Amino acid sequence: MGRRRRRHFQTTRKILVQSCTNVGRETVIGIVVRHPNSVVKAGVTRRVEFVPATRTEGEGEGEAAETQATAPSAADLYASIVLSSREPEPPPSTSGATCDVCSLTITTSPRQHALSAAHQVSLAHSHPPSSLDRSRMGLRTLQSQGWDPDARRGLGLYGEGVPFPLKAEAKHDTRGIGAAAQIPVDKSSKPAAPVTKQQRAKSAAEERQRAAWLQAELYSRVDVERYLRGDDGHV
Repeated sequence: MGRRRRRHFQTTRKILVQSCTNVGRETVIGIVVRHPNSVVKAGVTRRVEFVPATRTEGEGEGEAAETQATAPSAADLYASIVLSSREPEPPPSTSGATCDVCSLTITTSPRQHALSAAHQVSLAHSHPPSSLDRSRMGLRTLQSQGWDPDARRGLGLYGEGVPFPLKAEAKHDTRGIGAAAQIPVDKSSKPAAPVTKQQRAKSAAEERQRAAWLQAELYSRVDVERYLRGDDGHV
């Protein structure tokens, strides 16, 4: 068992043998495989090209110098883009010119004066467009007649009419348009109930008499009433 292990170790140690030979810039690596079970026992040669890490002295110095001379630097390119878009502002005029919009004397640069609060207030501000529904047939008809909803003028020849449509209100009754409003009746106020027993009895008697009178007026017959009273006209 000791001999077999020693022989196996020696065989494994001789599996890979490298021989490097420098030929100019190329290096030839020879790999010899030695294994008792291997079919091919000849040396296998593979050519590998190595790239040098640095250039030799004097090689490529002319190309690098020419590239640096012709190509602009990143700083010069950025400065040319940024600084070219900004136009130099004219110096502030010391003649004391007057602004036509705000009627104030311009003491600073024109840009600073245009951004001042007094100048901004004096400008004619534009109004937002009208919120009317452009799909309405009435608005289309008015526009065809020359009315502009965004001009903030009313209807009519001189614009003295209403500039906005009338607000619609919900109608919850059956009265006609323009009818007089009905006076609401306060139904919460009821007559006070009788307090004493005599008042309650008198009120009940009056209600019975009124009910009997209504019953006689609505459902009684004249001939029957005459017969019952005994004044039917016979002697």
